[in-house]
Amino acid sequence: MTVSLRRPEGSARLQWQGQVASAQQHGDAARLLVSSEPPLLADVTPQAAAELGLAPGREVWLSVKATAVSRYGTTADDR
Repeated sequence: MTVSLRRPEGSARLQWQGQVASAQQHGDAARLLVSSEPPLLADVTPQAAAELGLAPGREVWLSVKATAVSRYGTTADDR
C-alpha cells in the first residue's frame, strides 16, 4: 500500500482518501489507522511517517494494486 499526501496518479489502483486517526509504533513500522470507507490500516517506515508528517488529523491518500488486497473481518461472521 502506498500512502501519499496527494491523489495518486496511474491506473489499475484502488484509492481511498481519509484522515489519519492514529499512528502507533508497530514493531519496526509505524501503523496508521486511516478513517476512510472502509477504515484501513497501513504500515509505513518511521522515516516515511516523519517525512510526510503522518500524525492524527493529517489528510492522506492510500492506493494499492487490486491484486495486493486482503480483507479481514472483524467478527467470525465477516470471514
